[in-house]
Amino acid sequence: MRSILVSAFDDSGLDGRLQVGADITRAFDGHMTCLNATPYEMAVPGDIYGAAFAAMIPVMREAAQELEKRVSEHCKKEDVAWNFVNQSGTAEDRLLAHSALNDLLVIGADEPRLDGKSPSPTVSAITIKSRTPLLVIPNDQKSFPVDAPAVVAWNGSTEACNALRAALPLLKRASKVHLLCAKEKKQKRKFDLPPLDGANYLSRHDVSCEIVELPESKEHLTKQLLDGAALREAGYLVMGAYGSSRLSETILGGVTRKMLSDVKLPLLLAH
Repeated sequence: MRSILVSAFDDSGLDGRLQVGADITRAFDGHMTCLNATPYEMAVPGDIYGAAFAAMIPVMREAAQELEKRVSEHCKKEDVAWNFVNQSGTAEDRLLAHSALNDLLVIGADEPRLDGKSPSPTVSAITIKSRTPLLVIPNDQKSFPVDAPAVVAWNGSTEACNALRAALPLLKRASKVHLLCAKEKKQKRKFDLPPLDGANYLSRHDVSCEIVELPESKEHLTKQLLDGAALREAGYLVMGAYGSSRLSETILGGVTRKMLSDVKLPLLLAH
């Protein structure tokens, strides 16, 4: 996990994301890329000849320069290798493109430029489309203790397996690893793997874990997972992201969507 991509959108969670990115980059002696995207949709509706949009360009460039200055001031204090990239395009498009050659994307839980709409359509889309794992950060996150206990939401699905493998570099640094297992009400998938298989995979990489069978409950699985993470003082939660295509629109499954609707702790997601 040597190449870390951080969403550098200028919002209230920026400093936290930069700090999380720097903490992980430092732990792995890697490189952090801070990316800001200026979307085309900022063009004024009805501006047929583009005059108003052209007038906005100097303002947008100045804002990007101010943002780069803010990011630079933060990163220079962190003693990590980093660079800043500003590109035209939507956040989804630019982050998705750059994530292809990064090991982890650090992104905020709130939707860029949509008044903090949650769950974020940008996060949802990138989660399903990207082969790179995402670390979704709450706005009030201040740092990322790499050696904190970690919790893995395990149900043996392909998505859960992908998330487990993606999180392995971090799990190796965790002080404790817990596999939280719960049966969902949905019909069991054909290729689901038992909890022991997840534990065996980790053991082959010298990571010991505790298998925790969550009891049957009327509570939503999201609450069970969050309560389990809080009880074990987890620094982050690893889980597979589920999605399906309907009417050509990518959507997230119920547990993933609910988890992203109110992010309580960093979520490492992989599809």
